[in-house]
Amino acid sequence: MKPKKSSIKCVVWDLDNTVWDGILLEDTEVRLRPHVVDILKTLDERGILHSIASRNDYDTALAKLQEFGIEEYFLYPQINWNSKAASIAQIAKDINIGLDAIAFVDDQPFEREEVAFSHDKILCIDSAELDSLVDRPELNPRFITEDSKQRRLMYLADIRRNREEEEFVGPKEEFLATLGMIFTIAPCREEDLKRAEELTVRTNQLNKMLFRERDDPWGPVKTGVPSDHRRRSVSQTSTRPPRSAGSANGRHLRLRPHLLLRDRALSSSPTKPSGSSSALRDRLSYPEGLVRQQRP
Repeated sequence: MKPKKSSIKCVVWDLDNTVWDGILLEDTEVRLRPHVVDILKTLDERGILHSIASRNDYDTALAKLQEFGIEEYFLYPQINWNSKAASIAQIAKDINIGLDAIAFVDDQPFEREEVAFSHDKILCIDSAELDSLVDRPELNPRFITEDSKQRRLMYLADIRRNREEEEFVGPKEEFLATLGMIFTIAPCREEDLKRAEELTVRTNQLNKMLFRERDDPWGPVKTGVPSDHRRRSVSQTSTRPPRSAGSANGRHLRLRPHLLLRDRALSSSPTKPSGSSSALRDRLSYPEGLVRQQRP
C-alpha cells in the first residue's frame, strides 16, 4: 500500500463484517463490532465525517443502524447494489470533497482492490485494523477548532436547509430572507486564526494564492509586510431569529458559519510595496469578490 499524506475528511464504511459482525441479510442476528461506536465518536469530534458504501437492502440496513443508535453519524449513505467505487464517488460529490480526502474501510480484499483500482487516491483500510484506526496520522488533524467539532451537525443543517428550500413556494430571495442572515466584520482575534488557516488548507483556490507560515503564531498568511503594519479582520455569516413568522415551514434554520481572513497593509506602513492600489490589494489580501460558500 502506498503511503497516504493527505488528511482524511471522511471515512466511508462497509457494513457487513465491518461495522457489525455478520451478514445482515443472511444471519439471524448481527452484533455491533467492539469499539466501533467509540471510533465514530472520536473521529466525529475531530471534524472527520462518516458515510457508508454497502451492498445491502437500504431499509433493512438503515433500521439496523437506527437500532444500534449510530444512524445519525453517517452522511449521504450509499446502501444499494452498485459498485462501491461508484458509491464512494457519489459520496465525494455530495459532500463536495476530493477523493484523496476519503478513507474506505472494508473487510473484503476484493472490494478494497476494486475501489483502489478505480480511485487510486483513496486510502483503503482493512477492517481488521480498526483497533489502530484513530491513531493513524491521516486521521489526526493538526488542530481541532470549535467549527470542526460541529462539522457533521453543520452538514445535517445544510441538508435540512436544502430540503426546506426545495419545498418552499416562492422566489429564492424570499426564502433567503426568512433565514435572518447576519454578515459581521470584526477585528481578527487570535482564536479566529486556526479556523482561518483551516479554511485556507481546505480551499484549493486559496492554496494557489498564498503559502502558510506555520511557525508564525499570529497567522497562516505571509504577505511580505511586517505584522506591525498589517490589519487583519474576519467576516462571518450567522443567523438571528426571523423578524416574522414567515420562516420556511415555520422553522428557523441555522446556517453554517463561514470565516474569511483579510490581511491588509495599513496606509501608514513604512514598508508599503510599490505598485498600483489594485496590485497592492492582490498582493496583500484575498481578491475582492472571493467569498464563496466553503464546505465545513
